[in-house]
Amino acid sequence: MSNTYDRFSAEAMHVMRRSRQMMEEAGERQVLPEHYLAAMADLVHCDATNALEHHGVNFRVLMQKLLAGRSQWPSGQLTDQPAFSYMSEAARAVIDETLMEATRGASLTITTRHLLLGLYAVAGRPAVALLEKMKANPDALRAYPAPSVERSGDHQEQVVTGNPFALSPIFLGILAAALGTGWAAYAEIIDSGFFVFLFVLCGWLISLAVHEFGHAIVAYYAGDRSVAKKGYLTLNPLKYTHPVLSIALPMLWIIIGGIGLPGGAVYIDTQSIKKERSFTYISAAGPLGTLAFTFLLAAIFLFVEIFAPWVPYEHQQLWGGLGLLFFFQITSLVINLLPLPGLDGFGIIEPFLAPQTKATMRSLSNLSFLLIFFLFMQDTPIRDFFWRSIFRIIAFFPIDPGFVGVGYQLFRFWETF
Repeated sequence: MSNTYDRFSAEAMHVMRRSRQMMEEAGERQVLPEHYLAAMADLVHCDATNALEHHGVNFRVLMQKLLAGRSQWPSGQLTDQPAFSYMSEAARAVIDETLMEATRGASLTITTRHLLLGLYAVAGRPAVALLEKMKANPDALRAYPAPSVERSGDHQEQVVTGNPFALSPIFLGILAAALGTGWAAYAEIIDSGFFVFLFVLCGWLISLAVHEFGHAIVAYYAGDRSVAKKGYLTLNPLKYTHPVLSIALPMLWIIIGGIGLPGGAVYIDTQSIKKERSFTYISAAGPLGTLAFTFLLAAIFLFVEIFAPWVPYEHQQLWGGLGLLFFFQITSLVINLLPLPGLDGFGIIEPFLAPQTKATMRSLSNLSFLLIFFLFMQDTPIRDFFWRSIFRIIAFFPIDPGFVGVGYQLFRFWETF
């Protein structure tokens, strides 16, 4: 492409490509300013749409009105510049004004908001008339205070189209499996804890997805749009890094060791995060997701204790499974908040450390899980202190610790054969 686009953000570049694609799909001869505005409908929370919605413009209604009048979009003369031969003169005028808008604002990156403001260079066009009719004042758009999260350059991984928060069919399948096995445990279809085993594993996968979703959604709004492209916002646990190290190994720990360890991880494009303090929020968001899941489990126990306290004792398979799942959440939360490299506890404090300390600690990240194994799985005073602390924490919640023991025995159903 021409050097004109070197400073365009990834999302602004998407608008340019999509506008030409829309032209070709419709069998039209030239890109018009209206194509630029229509192409923005692909994007989710880009700089332009955020600014419009901040000033009360319903972007969906705007697009409906724009596309409804597509047959009346006036064409014009094609530009005589070879590099832009598919553009109308009006579309080229928008690009020129877009560059000027970025210059006036002393912005090195040209975002979709600059492109939106560039449309006002072609007064009288349907796109501009609609913007003015919906009170999209250019001065107000320029004054929009929120910083853009669009990245400069041709980075397709940062372009978000469609709904990045659409739930994954895999997550919905795991949720359905959890409900099904939970019902089977409640009904005690079989005497062994086979369904408790499956229920707890499904619940653990759901909690893992919620934890990583917490990291991803904060990273998304902090500037890293690539988490949407990677599928991190769909609650699909298979999207979180390595399926063996991130999912299978932690599940093996709860099966063999009876302890919940942090599982999957999301890869953050650190260059997209503009404020270092944001890394603290990103790291803390995962444990907050785990804590929210933990409180949900506790709320179920509290609700039943208030309205039907006899139910858990009549259906011990289900409530033992819920108790054990709660227990795994607590152990995972406590371990994950340790200030060790590779864990969220370290990520929370890392932005406040000196560069040399950060580098030294990061070099030891591969040893963190070995240290955890030694401290918590071997017979050490630290292990005894850890387990006492876990049950003291559980005592703050409306959960009979006996259900944890029942759940653990049922979970290891193979030991009864």
